[in-house]
Amino acid sequence: MQLCRFELRDNPGQVRSGIFHEGRVYETDGQNAIGVHDLGRVDFLPPVSLPPTLRVFDRNGEFAYRNSAVFLGPLAELDVPAGDVDFEVRVAAVLKDSGGRLTSEEATDFILGYVMFIGFFADDQLRSGAQTAAFDVPFAIGPFLTTPDSVVVGEQFVTKLAVKINGEVMHESEHSHSKFEEMIVRASRSNEVRAADLIAGPTLMKPPVLESKLGRYLRPGDTVQAGTESLGMLTIKLV
Repeated sequence: MQLCRFELRDNPGQVRSGIFHEGRVYETDGQNAIGVHDLGRVDFLPPVSLPPTLRVFDRNGEFAYRNSAVFLGPLAELDVPAGDVDFEVRVAAVLKDSGGRLTSEEATDFILGYVMFIGFFADDQLRSGAQTAAFDVPFAIGPFLTTPDSVVVGEQFVTKLAVKINGEVMHESEHSHSKFEEMIVRASRSNEVRAADLIAGPTLMKPPVLESKLGRYLRPGDTVQAGTESLGMLTIKLV
């Protein structure tokens, strides 16, 4: 299932939840269907509320904390930070329970679902060694929270990624994702993981923007999109 949070355009300010299916949003009260909405009436919100923590993993199984308070949802506008701005694409797991020192079997049951993740960073600061400052800018998740049964077949979690800038395809590739259960186990060793935590997997390989068709860093007016069929297409506009 592709779960979502949204507002109706004719009734902004009231956060609703539902399921996206075949181009329509089926609103629920948590248990029962209470309405059906066409996409033209809906503005999607981040599929989860403010995460307590965000941990981002590298390909060696190590992780770093990032600022979980600065996150955006689908179709949001990002105030471009100063400097040379690039972006990264990941898949992140959202947790549904709290606990410490978990086993692999326990960690599997902690995954509520998966979201698309776009992280922005100041490349000039990263090159200068200012790792923390380079990533202290908003990241985006959405548009859907996709339940594990919709993306994992047996032991495999494979997605076909499409990345676009200003509507033009920048990169396409297929990815077999790392085991999120192992990341959750690693995260729970030092500190307890909590419900609504985000566990972001390693970056999905794509060329830097300077080596892409764009041939320059991001700037106001650019639109960045990344997504898969199962997780949806996440769109962010830079202003």
